[in-house]
Amino acid sequence: MILDMTEQQNGVLVNVTENGSLRRWRDGKPQGNEIATGQGGVNNVIALKNGELITGGADGSLRRWREDNPMGAVIPTSQGRLTSLIEEKNGVLISAGEDGSLQRWRNGKPLGPAIHSLQGRVLALTQLHNGELISAGEDGSLQRWRDGKALGAAIPTGQGKVWNLIVLRNGELVSTGTDGSLKRWRDGQQVGALIATGQGDAWSLVELQNGELISGGKDGTLRRWRDGKPLGAAITTGQDVVSTMVVLQNGELISGGKDGTLRRWRDGKPLGPAISTGLGSITNLIEMKNGDLISVGREGSFRRWRNGKAVGAAIPTGQGGVPWMTLLKNGEMVSGGEDGSLRRFFMPHVAIREACKELHMHPVLLSPKTPPEQAARKTCLNHGFPRRVRYPF
Repeated sequence: MILDMTEQQNGVLVNVTENGSLRRWRDGKPQGNEIATGQGGVNNVIALKNGELITGGADGSLRRWREDNPMGAVIPTSQGRLTSLIEEKNGVLISAGEDGSLQRWRNGKPLGPAIHSLQGRVLALTQLHNGELISAGEDGSLQRWRDGKALGAAIPTGQGKVWNLIVLRNGELVSTGTDGSLKRWRDGQQVGALIATGQGDAWSLVELQNGELISGGKDGTLRRWRDGKPLGAAITTGQDVVSTMVVLQNGELISGGKDGTLRRWRDGKPLGPAISTGLGSITNLIEMKNGDLISVGREGSFRRWRNGKAVGAAIPTGQGGVPWMTLLKNGEMVSGGEDGSLRRFFMPHVAIREACKELHMHPVLLSPKTPPEQAARKTCLNHGFPRRVRYPF
């Protein structure tokens, strides 16, 4: 099974699997053979800004890679299974271990001894806009760090285990707890009271463009929040569990349900009834650059949508369940299957757009004369070619 995936700056996609191997891909083709990392299962992979790739092993080791080649031997961390990897803005790599420790690294060498967070297992790491690192522990605490030093004592959240951390546009940190609560934080201080969502576990959390916070609950409801205060009552979606959400460029909120439906929302009001996808439980939602929505189903297919209507039939990936799908910078989508496979999907409109960009100085587009040439120009304009480009005709 594929456990993690990352895209490097050069566009190469790298996946790691539970059998301890990694594989590199470009344009849907493997770049060489599957590579045994010698780390047992590989839980994490991260692409650094300097082009290196770092794999984190179930055996608690790190390994550095460039292209297909390991940069030295496996590096033991003595942290137990690695639960998270993050690169700070200054280029320092942080590994979080199942033993509750953090270790800072540069160029494959530890920067000092392991730092014991005293939080139990570290479940989440994030970096704030001001460069602080925040770790969330299994004991329900948060710890602030800068340059490997704790900024004060661990902060109990009173939320049970903290599963998720989200940094808002205004710089506030929001923690979500297994007790279904939210808490807001700034500079290590709680902002306002604990927010009891009344939703069971808050499975999903997003920030809207207007600064509202939306929580999606295990009980199938949505709740809107501003400055820690609810905007109205809980909204029943009728979707069983709200498993995932996405905010579109046009400001709409899309909720994906465990029952396999989508719902569109604006200002807390539904835009039409629930939409059956026929995909089983929705595991992921992605907005394409052209505004199309992609819904990914647990049963292994995905589907395109525009303005709440399906664009074509469901597309089976042939990969068994699809736990995740990601959108690459070039507009391709890559799905990772429970069978350990990858698949690339290049949407027709993306192919047309790329062709138009490649040919934008071609005489046919610069000076169309015949009806087919004029139709080609029109096609480019209608399929995402930038309208600010003016042809000299």
